[in-house]
Amino acid sequence: MRKNSIDFESFLRRTGSTLAEVARKAGVSKSMMTLLNNGSTTPSYSTLIKFHRLGMTPAEMFGEKQAATISDADCEKIADFVAGRIR
Repeated sequence: MRKNSIDFESFLRRTGSTLAEVARKAGVSKSMMTLLNNGSTTPSYSTLIKFHRLGMTPAEMFGEKQAATISDADCEKIADFVAGRIR
């Protein structure tokens, strides 16, 4: 993914949609979707809102990688394991 491009691939994979379907639902032309996808243009605020309403995450819209997280239960298991090793 290029800098300043929207991560449509991730969104399409996650939702099982096609680029044409997303374009139609968002009311954006397929050519505009291509420009946004390759970073040739910047989306307007109203376009970002349309994508958000379709379920696109901020990470997909802005190309940010979401940090991996673990549950509290897993943190406790790790803490117990480490405590057992240092005793």
